Amino acid sequence: MTPATRGRLRATQAGITCLLVLVIVGFWVYVDLLHPAPFFTPKYDPEMPYLLNSLAIFKSRPYAYIDHPGTPLEVVGTLILGLIKVTQGLTSDELVQTVLADPGTFLRWAHGLLAVGSALTATLILWFGHPVRRWGDLLPATSAAVAFYAVHPSDAFETLSYWSHNSLNFPAGTLLLLFLLWRLRRQETAGW
Repeated sequence: MTPATRGRLRATQAGITCLLVLVIVGFWVYVDLLHPAPFFTPKYDPEMPYLLNSLAIFKSRPYAYIDHPGTPLEVVGTLILGLIKVTQGLTSDELVQTVLADPGTFLRWAHGLLAVGSALTATLILWFGHPVRRWGDLLPATSAAVAFYAVHPSDAFETLSYWSHNSLNFPAGTLLLLFLLWRLRRQETAGW
């Protein structure tokens, strides 16, 4: 392959990456910022109890709502709230009052984190999931990157606007699997 052809291949891959990121983050922007549903819209998982439990640490209380898939989500929620507290220079009481007055702010941060994580994961799959050495490799690499959203469009895109343990499957679980694939390709044992 000539350097010019390799450059066009990389440029095409970069263009696909930009389009993929634009679709994922664009969907989040549309659903969460331009036309958001009210934060109290009923959903299957208890998004609001997860949020309220994430606030417990800032009131010097332990988590009260313990449920297996939700507790790690509450810890992540506490970390996001800590980030909000630091970036806005709030005391713990001010943070609790701010979040209770407008829970949508926290949910936008959480949904945004999910969207950015999903876009990053899809990008990493496109660039590292299937090595692109010639034009014929571009289709399988792109297919792998968009498979989650193409096979399960309603469920997959919902994960970008819903704070749930199921929403972490793609940005966290797939990222972990991609890391394992990278380790296996390096022919190293996991060492676990």
